[in-house]
Amino acid sequence: MNLNEYERITLINQFLLLQENGVENGHYDVKQYQNYIDILYNGYEGLYDEIFSSLPRNIISKDVSDEVGEILYMYDRAEISYSNLSKSEQMKIDVSDITFHGFDGNEEYDHYAICTFIIKNLKYYSSMFKTNELNSHFRTLGKYREQLKKFNEEKVSGDVLTLEGLIKVFQIKLNNFIIYIFGLCSQY
Repeated sequence: MNLNEYERITLINQFLLLQENGVENGHYDVKQYQNYIDILYNGYEGLYDEIFSSLPRNIISKDVSDEVGEILYMYDRAEISYSNLSKSEQMKIDVSDITFHGFDGNEEYDHYAICTFIIKNLKYYSSMFKTNELNSHFRTLGKYREQLKKFNEEKVSGDVLTLEGLIKVFQIKLNNFIIYIFGLCSQY
């Protein structure tokens, strides 16, 4: 890791403030701040990891964050679209077909991590979730990407979907039994 002089001075000042205030946080120890100041002041690049070892090395890109935002937005619009349907149209759809199931915490970790942060920390889209479980335990990203393509083709004013749009985007198989029963009931 390379740090320019400005970055080094800025970090030195931060550690001086922490040292003066006696702040202890995580693995940082008030006495350790002087070591970090010395490392930065002297430019010991080989020891920078002493300072930054607790930071995760994995950086989640803007592209991943944007994609997760688009997926969450699509599911938010799906809920709104569903609520705009008539009762008879709602009966044709199983709500679980338009429910966001999260991302796989192992195979889709970056998407899962940013999604969890957006929902739990920033509280965006939190009304969509009846549970705190955002780990799908199976891969979902491929399905969501296909849905996004269809969503962008099918959405209408206000980015909502018609019944037909919901069916196409979320590949809903209509419950013919319910439709049949509903059809019989409406005949009487």
